[in-house]
Amino acid sequence: MLTMFMKVRSEGDGTKTEDYFSFPNLPGSLKGEKYKIMAVAWPHGEGNFLRIDSETYNFTVYKPRYTTKVHGDGGQQLRDVSGYVELSRHYFDGLNIIMEGYVSAYNGSNDEVNGSAWFRHTWSKDRFDPLKHAAPSVKLGPGQSYGPHYTDSMILNFPVGGPIGEVESYELNAHIHLETGVDHRHVDHTYTFSDEDNP
Repeated sequence: MLTMFMKVRSEGDGTKTEDYFSFPNLPGSLKGEKYKIMAVAWPHGEGNFLRIDSETYNFTVYKPRYTTKVHGDGGQQLRDVSGYVELSRHYFDGLNIIMEGYVSAYNGSNDEVNGSAWFRHTWSKDRFDPLKHAAPSVKLGPGQSYGPHYTDSMILNFPVGGPIGEVESYELNAHIHLETGVDHRHVDHTYTFSDEDNP
């Protein structure tokens, strides 16, 4: 649920009015859904319409993609070993196309487990040279946690250099991968960015 706080100050007696507004069902996405709301305030009584005041707020709602489910290797899952993979955002900030996310895991078993992860950002026109960042590979003993390990913006940001032109587009795949022993978990998503994604 998205909750916004607004404060209005009247010009007359200096009275302050505060209120909270909730938006429980606003759709979001990895790219971010853009919204604009307007708050309008006016004093009670007749003849006060010239004192109407308003504020406009722009905001973006993001919705991550995540998984705890094991993929590959027959879909087996090590007992008492849990993992979480999240692609939090995949958006254009006006200069770069950015992927943000993280991984974490926990070894609740009595055995030692290898933990590793990697993050990859691939442009469709240059699939053989992706931007890639690997998290540390470690041995997890019983009761030990892996991470959280986050994407590295210095490595994974895809540079555009400015606003995307009307005839330009960039198709990029964001992939986040976690391995705990024989278990593999990942989130993978491809977006095409165009001038509609300019901030």
